[in-house]
Amino acid sequence: MSFLYLILNIGSLTIPLLYSFEKKMRFIKHWKTVFTSLTIVAAIFLVWDAIFTNNGIWGFNSDYHLPFLLFGMPIEEWLFFFCIPYASVFIHYSLEYFKPSLLISKKGTQIITLGIIVTVIPVLFLNWGKAYTTVNYSFLIGILTIGFFFGIEYLRRFYIAFLIILIPFFIVNGVLTGTGLEEPVVWYNNNENLGIRLFTIPIEDIGYAFTMLFGNVFLIEKFKKKEFDFSQKSAINSKGNIKDKPRIFLEYNSKEKDLYTLEIEKPYKNVFVIANQEGEDDFKFLKGNWIFILFAGYSGPDIKMIQELLEIVDQYPNLNFGFKAYMSDEAMQIFTSLNIERKVTPIILSRKNKTTKLLSTRPKLKEELKELFRDFK
Repeated sequence: MSFLYLILNIGSLTIPLLYSFEKKMRFIKHWKTVFTSLTIVAAIFLVWDAIFTNNGIWGFNSDYHLPFLLFGMPIEEWLFFFCIPYASVFIHYSLEYFKPSLLISKKGTQIITLGIIVTVIPVLFLNWGKAYTTVNYSFLIGILTIGFFFGIEYLRRFYIAFLIILIPFFIVNGVLTGTGLEEPVVWYNNNENLGIRLFTIPIEDIGYAFTMLFGNVFLIEKFKKKEFDFSQKSAINSKGNIKDKPRIFLEYNSKEKDLYTLEIEKPYKNVFVIANQEGEDDFKFLKGNWIFILFAGYSGPDIKMIQELLEIVDQYPNLNFGFKAYMSDEAMQIFTSLNIERKVTPIILSRKNKTTKLLSTRPKLKEELKELFRDFK
């Protein structure tokens, strides 16, 4: 059974990695951002892991891992901090892609976050000195505090994703801690933890997993924003013109309520694709003056108009541009109270000085669009 730990790592990674190449979601396109985040978080946790391993706070059963050690830890333990987080963040972003409106309210997320912090703080102080409990819950309080002030929008979805992640977590971590085995793959010194187990899993492991996984999601989101800002700059040549036209992906999915999924690759920072009613980008888009384009997703004129717009939006840095393919009447009310048919050729709405009006109901060429937007200069 010396391959058991390796099998658990590979088994956890295989399906998410294969589905990362799925043509609609295309999660693999973010591989640089994801791998960078995984590496940073892994480095922190590996230092923690090495210190604890060498001080006997936990350890590894040589019957279940390969005989290759690095800083006292089996090679499988190193792989753990890449395989498990990758599989977990894939679940998180799959939820974002397929169920974009599945979010906890901002207020609810704040209450949950504060509730966890308030619950954990007394546990931490009452058990101060127990190495695993002390370090683990200190990290947990730290990441929750960061999330509360700088990542509350990320937590709105992550809390839901984490509940789903806990299902494979209990399976994999259960085996690692001895479920179904004569001895555990990973053993713990119970003098250094609360001594409370969920089946065979120390209760601290849930906080450990949360810190590790949300740490990755938080960094991924921050790096994605920097990546988009860099893409915006690199797409402009010395004369201020676009070097390469942004790629537009418009996909049909008959299983979803909103039949068309729109994605714009390497957008400008003032370009937003409106995917749901309560996404973080939606709130950013709604601030100030904006141009909103609603279209039915019938390709041809729709794509042409998007392309024409994307070639001039950099000329309006103080104006937000939002795109939405086939929006329901209910969702439409967020942007306007105008009574507009759902399935129509592109409709261009504008808001200036908190007043929404209809600018156009037909495709436009660049020069015509500039004329429409002249009052926004």
